Amino acid sequence: MSTSNSRRLLVFTINLLSIFLITLVVNAVLLMNYRQNNLDSYVAAVFDKQALLSSTPSPKIILVGGSNVAFGFDSRRLSEGTGLPVVNAGLQGGLGLHFMLNSIKPSINRGDIVLLSPEYHILFNRLSWGEVLAQMLVIDPGSWKNISTFNEVWQLLKTFPTVHTEAIRNRFELEMNPKCQFCKSDMSVYSREAFDPETGDITTNQLEGKPEEDFSMKLGYALPNFWIKKSIRSLNRFNEYVVAKGATLFFVYPNTVTPTDAYTLDLLNRLDAYLQAQLDFPVLDTPSQAEFAKEYMFDTPYHLNSKGRLLRSENIVIDLCKMDLPALHCQE
Repeated sequence: MSTSNSRRLLVFTINLLSIFLITLVVNAVLLMNYRQNNLDSYVAAVFDKQALLSSTPSPKIILVGGSNVAFGFDSRRLSEGTGLPVVNAGLQGGLGLHFMLNSIKPSINRGDIVLLSPEYHILFNRLSWGEVLAQMLVIDPGSWKNISTFNEVWQLLKTFPTVHTEAIRNRFELEMNPKCQFCKSDMSVYSREAFDPETGDITTNQLEGKPEEDFSMKLGYALPNFWIKKSIRSLNRFNEYVVAKGATLFFVYPNTVTPTDAYTLDLLNRLDAYLQAQLDFPVLDTPSQAEFAKEYMFDTPYHLNSKGRLLRSENIVIDLCKMDLPALHCQE
C-alpha cells in the first residue's frame, strides 16, 4: 500500500473514531441529564424500596409484583394482622418477572415470607417491556445486575432509539421550560413522592376512583402457552432459592376488577387449577378473592383505591394466618 493511501486510511480511521467518541460522550451526557431530571419519577422509588428492604429486620413480609402490588396493599394493616414488618416492593409490571425476582433476592432472609403477585400479562405474554427496563437502568445503573435473560436484552436493544429520542426531548424541553411536566414529575400518584417511605405503598390514591373509566378486564390468552410455561419454570426456580434461604414463598393472584366476559372467567378458573398443579409452592388465594367491584378501583383494572386496598389487605391477613408459620403472630 502506498504512503498516500496509508495516510488516507489513517485519517479516515481517526475521523471515524472521533465521531464514535463524540457520539458516545453526547449520549452519555443526555442520559445523565435524563437521570438527574427524573430522580423524582415513579420508577425512581426503587431507591426507597431498596433501602426499606435492606433496613427492615427479619422475619418480614415482602410484597413482590407490578403496580397491582404498589396500589393494592395496606402494609400497615398487614403488619397489624400478622405481627411482622411489611415491605411493599411492588413497582411496575413492565420490568418483567425475572427483574422483579432478581431485585429482591439479596433481601430475603431466614423466616421471611414472600408474597408474589405478578400481573396476568406477565404470566401469559411479555416477560418485560424495554421502555420500562431502559428507564430503570438509566435512573438506577446498578440495576443491570438484575438483567438475566436474552428477552430482557432484546427488549432493551429494540427500545434504545426511543429512549435516546426521549432523552433529547427531555433535555430541550427542560431548557425551554424548567417546570415542564414531561421533564420533572409533580406530586401526582405517578411520582416518587406518592410512595409511603415507611412501607413502599402508594398512599396518594385516596380518591374513590374514576367512574367514567372503563375498568373491564378481558384476557384472551391460551392456556397453557409458551410464556406461562417459562413463567412456571422461573417461579419454581425462585422458590428453590427462597427455600434455601430459610424463607417461605406464596403465589397471590393480582388485584383486578371483576371480569364479566365468559372466556376470561373460564380462563381464570382453568389458570387456578393449572397453577395449583404446576407450582412447587402454595397458592394463597383464588382469582375470585382478588377480584373487586368497580367501586374499589382507582384508575386501571389492576389499581385499587384506598377502600379496595384495605379490603384486599384484610383478606390476605385472613388467608395468611391460616398457614402454620412460626414467624406469624396473628391476632385472635
